[in-house]
Amino acid sequence: MKGLVSLIRKSTPFSFTYICEKNGDSLSDKMDELACFAPGMLVLGSLGYGPGDREKMLTLVEEDTVGA
Repeated sequence: MKGLVSLIRKSTPFSFTYICEKNGDSLSDKMDELACFAPGMLVLGSLGYGPGDREKMLTLVEEDTVGA
């Protein structure tokens, strides 16, 4: 979960939340069609954490799904 969270970025100037694609040691500012499953993965993964970390992940889910 923390690895997935490390790939989350915000675009400029509109502050859209997206997940980068990791290729070796480099990150690419694009996401493919399977990224639509990421919010669900974050919700399910958040269940394994305490309240503080869980809330952080659920906030990312809300940011990721706004306007989707």
